[in-house]
Amino acid sequence: MQGIINVLALFSFATSAAIVGGGAYVYANRAELADKARVKVTEAITAEVSAMVPGLIENAVKEIPVPEVPKATGDVLPF
Repeated sequence: MQGIINVLALFSFATSAAIVGGGAYVYANRAELADKARVKVTEAITAEVSAMVPGLIENAVKEIPVPEVPKATGDVLPF
C-alpha cells in the first residue's frame, strides 16, 4: 500500500513540476511566442483576403448598372 502511495506522490510531483516548468517557459518566451503567432495570423489573413478580393471586385463590377447618357436635358431648376 505504501508503494502505491509513493508512486502516486511521484506522479503528482512530476505533474506539478511539468506545469510549473511549462508556465515558466511560456512566461520567459512570451514576446517571441506572441510575435510568431502574430506573423502566422497575418500571413493567413493576407492569403485569405488576397484570394477573396478578385472575386469581390468582379462581382461588384457586374452588379453596377451602366447609366445611359440622356439625349436631351431640361431647364435649370429654379431656386
